Amino acid sequence: MSGRVVIDTGRLRVCAELLSRVREEFDRRPVDGGETGSAAAVSAVVDFTEYWGPGVAVVLDTVEALASAARSAADAYERRDAQDVWSFQVVSDAI
Repeated sequence: MSGRVVIDTGRLRVCAELLSRVREEFDRRPVDGGETGSAAAVSAVVDFTEYWGPGVAVVLDTVEALASAARSAADAYERRDAQDVWSFQVVSDAI
């Protein structure tokens, strides 16, 4: 089986950057029950934040792992391409 595979490493890097921003955006927008107006609402927001906090942390960690994987994939593809170019040059120079 053969065929041409094209990987856009620039797009992989853009995706990695966007994924990395998820944590920053989440941290910039803390949930503040005080904006809702009542003590009951504030209490509900606090309860919600405490309940979902660990789950949110797992999601954010997973998103960051995806960002890291996208960067690593881009690096690997570029490194492999450079190795292939070098190999082809060595072979063509030997001919």
